[in-house]
Amino acid sequence: LGKIFIVGGLFIFGDNMLGWRFFPIILGTLCVLMFYLICRRLGMPKWAFICATFLLTLENMSFVHASIAMLDIFMVTFMLACFWLYLRYDYPFAVLAGALGALVKISGALVFPVIGLHWLLLRRDRPWHFFGSAALAPLSFLLLMPVFDLVTFHKFVDPISRIQTIISMSSSLTFANTSHPYAT
Repeated sequence: LGKIFIVGGLFIFGDNMLGWRFFPIILGTLCVLMFYLICRRLGMPKWAFICATFLLTLENMSFVHASIAMLDIFMVTFMLACFWLYLRYDYPFAVLAGALGALVKISGALVFPVIGLHWLLLRRDRPWHFFGSAALAPLSFLLLMPVFDLVTFHKFVDPISRIQTIISMSSSLTFANTSHPYAT
């Protein structure tokens, strides 16, 4: 999904600095807005959420990722949107945003255990609605994956074999399989 954003920027603006950076900058800006809205939803004092948002804006990693063509900023934007929608009690849309974040990078699925812990420790409201939406998370991931793979690869890709490929490739990225001079 993040690659579709990058290719979209290249299609609209061409293969130049603006084409590569347009959508990361837009989604990086949306990250700051989502973070601000999350802090307000959590009931933080005004000075605290303004300071926290200001610090996020100047934080090096988010600043860098919002200005280069990497997938992380797209994943983080969808994860923050998922948190914000969850805090607004929009559970189905939160699931959709979380699934989109997981489709960008599989680590985007880590939003769901965090939301589950928050709901279990602090909310515990509307359990049938929450658990029904939680059941939709893997289903929406599996249903949306072939759609975005069709756009990306121009052919149908089996979502189960695609997930197995993603997991096997991620698990093979260890220093046991390769050597590097900077390995610690």
